[in-house]
Amino acid sequence: MTHSHAHSHGAAGAHHHAPEAPHPAQRATVSLLRMTLAERLGLAILLSVGLWGLVWLAMRPA
Repeated sequence: MTHSHAHSHGAAGAHHHAPEAPHPAQRATVSLLRMTLAERLGLAILLSVGLWGLVWLAMRPA
């Protein structure tokens, strides 16, 4: 049994590297290293509130 895989990229998704080469590194859209201190603190608070919310939901009486 043979398996044929037709894979096509349109103009927007065309490959620009050799087929045997790995994909080139892409710039991260979000990086903790590029965030300001206020942004990091806000993210930490948001995550903390979300995790405590999960704990609260898990601890509710059935």
